[in-house]
Amino acid sequence: MMDNLDEIHDKKFPIDFLESHMTCDIKQLIFMSKSVNHLDPALLLKNGTEQSAIDDFERFVQSYIELHDKYNFSMIKRIDESPFKVGFLEDIYHFYASTNAGLIFYATNPETGENSEMYRFTTSHPIQCVSQNPDNPYLFALIVHGSITLLNYSTKISKTINLEKSVIQVSWVTDNYSNSSLVCLNRDLTVGIVDIQNEKFFTSTTKLESTNESHFLAVHPTRNLAAVCDERLRIIDFRDSPKIREFALKEEATSISWLPSENFGCAIGFSDGDIEFFSFISDSVVMSQNLTNKPLNSIEFCPSNPSSVSIVVENNIIFASLPAWGFGNLGRVATYRAHLSPILDAHWTANDENASMITCDADHTIHIFDVPDEYMPLYEPE
Repeated sequence: MMDNLDEIHDKKFPIDFLESHMTCDIKQLIFMSKSVNHLDPALLLKNGTEQSAIDDFERFVQSYIELHDKYNFSMIKRIDESPFKVGFLEDIYHFYASTNAGLIFYATNPETGENSEMYRFTTSHPIQCVSQNPDNPYLFALIVHGSITLLNYSTKISKTINLEKSVIQVSWVTDNYSNSSLVCLNRDLTVGIVDIQNEKFFTSTTKLESTNESHFLAVHPTRNLAAVCDERLRIIDFRDSPKIREFALKEEATSISWLPSENFGCAIGFSDGDIEFFSFISDSVVMSQNLTNKPLNSIEFCPSNPSSVSIVVENNIIFASLPAWGFGNLGRVATYRAHLSPILDAHWTANDENASMITCDADHTIHIFDVPDEYMPLYEPE
């Protein structure tokens, strides 16, 4: 089958090099068609000419060579289902994908790079939202048809929690609530806490005012706080009734993330490529910067190195660095360009040895790679 590459390879892509460096999943993706000249346009999400598909194919091959040369571990897998959220379990060789066909768990053979499906959790209605417990990576909260379903992957036991309100987003609460409570954003734009252990539900009486259909719920990683963002930014303190404070934004947000813990605030992305740091100490924007002219679809700080941040912009991931002294302009470090279609989800994982990322895109493709050290500036808090 390698002969099919003859039409596009040049000195950059020697065939023996490609063949020796590609895993089975890469070959399956490349050889999905019998000929490069007849690549399925749906595969590359292209509606243009044959040449545009070939150009994308060349870029994909070059990206994979770069992945292999730069990253200690890299994997690209295309699945039949449509993933919209992905994440790791205990390590980079075990991961999950929430898809149109359910929540699917995979294992990767470290020696061969081949993947196998370990378990598939299906529901009677599509999964709308997934939250993985930060303390127990095998425990999941799903939203299915407005209700919450708890799934323990270790035991394969699930439980449905029917609340009085229809839920649209859910996330685990940390700190005093440990791993037994959830924050819920309800369809009527009230916010509540679900005490799973005691089977109690507490909800705010105040509805959030918004004319938008899109809302972002972000729970603080170490405090009993949550942020809800659309055209306004709201901080919700669950230690006090809950208490809600809100602030106007310049326009509707496209992404949100809590800043590293010593900087009490949020990073907010916008459709014009701007990023703003909002401080809840001064209740004001303390940094505003334009990174690109395209929407910032995701912002996430590395758990093990808070000065490193990943920002999703269409098909690419921008890696940037946060100044050690806190609120300052981000320094652009590198860009990951291996995706051929818009990225739908991207997350870090971290351990004592390295930091890795898992991503998925609109072409049913999942990427996993170790983030190079040069993308991770040394974190030196003052």
